[in-house]
Amino acid sequence: MNLPRSIWFTTTVFLLAISIGEALFLVSLKMRLDDIEGKYLELLRNVESVTNSVNILIKYENGTKTWFNNTRIPVGWSLFNATVYLTNGRVDYQPYSFGIFVTGINSVSSHDSYYWIWYKWDPMNNDWMLGETGCDSYFLRDGDILAWYLVDTSSWPPEKP
Repeated sequence: MNLPRSIWFTTTVFLLAISIGEALFLVSLKMRLDDIEGKYLELLRNVESVTNSVNILIKYENGTKTWFNNTRIPVGWSLFNATVYLTNGRVDYQPYSFGIFVTGINSVSSHDSYYWIWYKWDPMNNDWMLGETGCDSYFLRDGDILAWYLVDTSSWPPEKP
């Protein structure tokens, strides 16, 4: 079957127009994606300038561990602020003249000789160190690795996370 030249020509022009349209669409899409990526990277830089990235462990007396890794925390937040945030407010505590004393996390309370104690990871010694202040006085730094541990304090120092 022979089609007239005008049909071949029209079909070829039509297919060429579709191909050019698709190419222009893809170029436009790539430009938009590059623009979106640039805006994302700028936003990420802005967020990183006002936040710290921290890792926080909550370890229970039965050995259960919950990690909150690479968590973005506003600059100026204390360990207490971050703990309240990460647990959706499920922190029990008592305020004292020396600071806040945590008595429960996620509905798991201190009891007998078991108390919630916080630790900081010391990369120089590759070991956990007892928190040196009250949790409301320790202000988070970028890269901190911290742990809450419900631990038996009947012997001192207590077991590390």
